[in-house]
Amino acid sequence: MTHWRINVKNKELSTDVDALTDTVELLFTEVATKGMKYVNLSGFKFDEVNPEHLAVVLRAMSSFKEHDYDWKEAFQVCVDACKLKNLDVNDVLYGLI
Repeated sequence: MTHWRINVKNKELSTDVDALTDTVELLFTEVATKGMKYVNLSGFKFDEVNPEHLAVVLRAMSSFKEHDYDWKEAFQVCVDACKLKNLDVNDVLYGLI
């Protein structure tokens, strides 16, 4: 499992700016070293993710949302995860809704 996915699946990980930035940097490192085709946004379960970290990944990958079914699937997982944690979906996914 890639490091950015580990961050997304760590429900206890801090959601401060440094932690969120780390997740995006790990994602971009994977894109730079392996290419976009290796970035897999599928397979997340709403009760196993940190919605803020998934949201930052979705935001970073938002230019692909119209062409990537996995992005749309991950978006719905994030919505459901926000609801599970009683987070404001509009706040967490600001700019993506």
